[in-house]
Amino acid sequence: MVTTLENPELAADKRADRTALTYIGIFTFLSWIILSNSDYLENLRDGVSRPWVEPWLTQGTSHIAILIVIACIPGLLSRFPLSLEHWKRRIPIYMAGFALFGAAHIILMMVLRTLSFPIVLGRDHEQSLLRLGLWIYELPKDGYTYLLVLSVFLTARHIEQLRLEAANTKQEARETGRLRLKSGGRVLFLKAGEILRAEAASNYVDIKTPSGQHFIRMTLTSLEKLIREAGETHVRVHRSHLVNRSKIREVSPQSDGRLFVTLENGASLPVGQKYKADLAIQDAI
Repeated sequence: MVTTLENPELAADKRADRTALTYIGIFTFLSWIILSNSDYLENLRDGVSRPWVEPWLTQGTSHIAILIVIACIPGLLSRFPLSLEHWKRRIPIYMAGFALFGAAHIILMMVLRTLSFPIVLGRDHEQSLLRLGLWIYELPKDGYTYLLVLSVFLTARHIEQLRLEAANTKQEARETGRLRLKSGGRVLFLKAGEILRAEAASNYVDIKTPSGQHFIRMTLTSLEKLIREAGETHVRVHRSHLVNRSKIREVSPQSDGRLFVTLENGASLPVGQKYKADLAIQDAI
């Protein structure tokens, strides 16, 4: 029996799409509740004599139609993925996608109303698909919905791909002791043991190695966890400093109670109070 392995990136996209559909479904349900209640209260305020269920049915058919049409969006994104390289060629495709999205929503919505009004309200639905005002009213709203839905799916896919990348990076660190790090549009491969120390620098981490200095866009805590995955013995000495334990040459208590560590390369770094225990140097204080 031959086992077919699923592409992990495609699997990540599928997970992201399920997450996006869940959130969109919740938002759509809340939107139906809010808009239906708003229409009902507006009818009461204006003295419009209509069954209380009519605004809920009207909004419900629109929202159900939206949910059905939205299910096609992941296919569009997979068939014509958006990227910086191809975005100009994708614009006409996604504009055509909007036209189909809007038309499908309006047609399906009208079909649902035509079928449900006689059953629920005991009368036919009076609007017609040939009425220009219907399209003028609905299409701008559909444009907003289309862009919002695309954004939700794209964001969910991006987050899931980042999670997949992080998981692969951790696995590589465990298996090879090598860290895959992004720096200025490049990908650096560093042995965890080569890192002498690292310092938090705004949204980056300043890594010092025997071969030079590297700015990596990640947090110091994330780097610490990744180094731990690689099995190295780096230790946090300060909220802004991480050092290679094997490169510590000296621990120096000061007369004012402060503590410093000196590395083999001569760098002297302060030790935060809550990190003293991690160095196992209580007897030196």
